[in-house]
Amino acid sequence: FGRARLASRGILSPDRTDISAELRDLDPAMLRAAFPDMPGARVNGRLHVQGSPSNPDARFEMEAREIRVRGGGIGNLQDLGATAQARLGRDRLEARASVASPSGVAIDAELACPVRAELTSVDVSPDAPLTGRIGGHADPNSLSFLRRRRAWYEYQVPGVTSVSSWEPVFARVVHFFLS
Repeated sequence: FGRARLASRGILSPDRTDISAELRDLDPAMLRAAFPDMPGARVNGRLHVQGSPSNPDARFEMEAREIRVRGGGIGNLQDLGATAQARLGRDRLEARASVASPSGVAIDAELACPVRAELTSVDVSPDAPLTGRIGGHADPNSLSFLRRRRAWYEYQVPGVTSVSSWEPVFARVVHFFLS
């Protein structure tokens, strides 16, 4: 993968898990032959899993810099930065992600969901409650489709009960920005 580097180490036994992996300087644009709309970026990530195989504690962190997005109806955004963190335990998944640009765009999201997890499997019940928050702002001068006003949006979703329930939330976010 060009200048990208992947390093890993770990111990896995019937009663103990301690695995770490680190990815440095991956540019997803290298995959454009297979995925033509893949953005360019510099991506770094870390994964650490510890605990017993039946009761794992997994943590994931990712950072992307210099994200270059073309097309997709959002213009030509440059120099976006993104971060993501996730933690998976035996009975809960928690995740947070954010994207920001020097041109005045910022989006932040959090979610949590009960799960049943072991080292090799994660089960999410279709009726498991999914809770979260989506927030963000954009300067209309920085995005061609946001010409009429500065927008600030935050949406609390206390009653969301499945992943498919997020579709109306995203539809409302898009409607808010375009209206």
